[in-house]
Amino acid sequence: MFIAVPGIDSFGFLEPWRYITSQFLHADFGHLFFNMFALLVFAPPLEYLLKTFKYIIFYLLCGIGGNLFSALVTNLQHDQYHLAIGASGAIYGVYGAFLFIALLRKSMLDVSSRKTVYIILAFGVIHSIFVPKIDLWGHLGGALAGFLLYGLLDNLKQRRRR
Repeated sequence: MFIAVPGIDSFGFLEPWRYITSQFLHADFGHLFFNMFALLVFAPPLEYLLKTFKYIIFYLLCGIGGNLFSALVTNLQHDQYHLAIGASGAIYGVYGAFLFIALLRKSMLDVSSRKTVYIILAFGVIHSIFVPKIDLWGHLGGALAGFLLYGLLDNLKQRRRR
């Protein structure tokens, strides 16, 4: 059985660096371009909220979370072969943070911006389901990681204010 997921080699040995390095690999120019465009549009406002250092850590952790979730689901499905590369899990982490804000910190976004977050996420999930060779589980795992991690950071920020 060969499972080529980040963090596990062909012999089943754990290689944890793959959870990070796979975020910097892309299948082709279109894949790289789409991810860079998403970062250009969505990353600056979140980086402004978190500040640069926290944002970098947040982004990398979301990518790791997406890769871990993808690896877990792939192993549970006993998939014979699965390749996961790209920054999409981390980018969906950014989307997950905006989903947290849109749902639980509504005053931070106007109605139009909240609708944009919902539409982008819905389109992204639908696209991930219907387009071959896209890692739905990496995207969902990244979004979940971003939602939870931003929630944790927001909770810590609220506690410091008290």
